[in-house]
Amino acid sequence: MQHKIRIDPGRNSDTPQLTKTYLKGYDRLTNGFSLTPAIGYLLLGNKRRVNFFVQLEYGIGFTQSRRSWNYDLNSADTTKRIDGMMGIRAGWILPLYPKKANDYYFY
Repeated sequence: MQHKIRIDPGRNSDTPQLTKTYLKGYDRLTNGFSLTPAIGYLLLGNKRRVNFFVQLEYGIGFTQSRRSWNYDLNSADTTKRIDGMMGIRAGWILPLYPKKANDYYFY
């Protein structure tokens, strides 16, 4: 998992703090290992037309700052964090089944 703050100073910015060399001190780049457990329901209909799934996901990331110094706080951020995201995923499944054989052969 990785995230950061996007800062767009614009084309004609005269602010020296927001030049390209200093932006990395303000963006709070953070990344680390992530897990996404999910629990859900899957329905496959007998007539092969109603096929769908719904699931609840929770993403958990074990992250830390990748910048050595934060200019806005005037300090280093060395804490390890646990970041989380929650979401719902749903979908309709369109199965592709092979055609049934018309002839049967017995040996």
